[in-house]
Amino acid sequence: MTTFTITQGATRTVKITNIVDGDEAPLDVTSWSVHAVARENGVPGPVVAEWVSGNPGPGQGQATPIGSEVHLEITPEMSSAWTWDIAALQVEVTESGPSGRVERLVGTSERPVWLVLDHEAVI
Repeated sequence: MTTFTITQGATRTVKITNIVDGDEAPLDVTSWSVHAVARENGVPGPVVAEWVSGNPGPGQGQATPIGSEVHLEITPEMSSAWTWDIAALQVEVTESGPSGRVERLVGTSERPVWLVLDHEAVI
């Protein structure tokens, strides 16, 4: 299990690293699209944060696929508005092109990832 502590009101990048294919070789997801959500208290809890690649809409964070990593940007404005304590992170990438293959990177029983919000740092 992986846990990321997010300081409320601070900038943070959550990096999902070492993305591999079925043969355990590094998988380059640079041209893939990314969709990530955080669900309060785990799945199937309500979505409390969301990230997308490309052009995020209101309330969404920026997700960036880089080589065999995905970076989720958390801005001070995003984390300052959060009121939850713990959330399960789910990250999926979708291959561009006709195959449209979808891979869930984290948020599975094999790769649980938790975000813990540190409320104490708010000034």
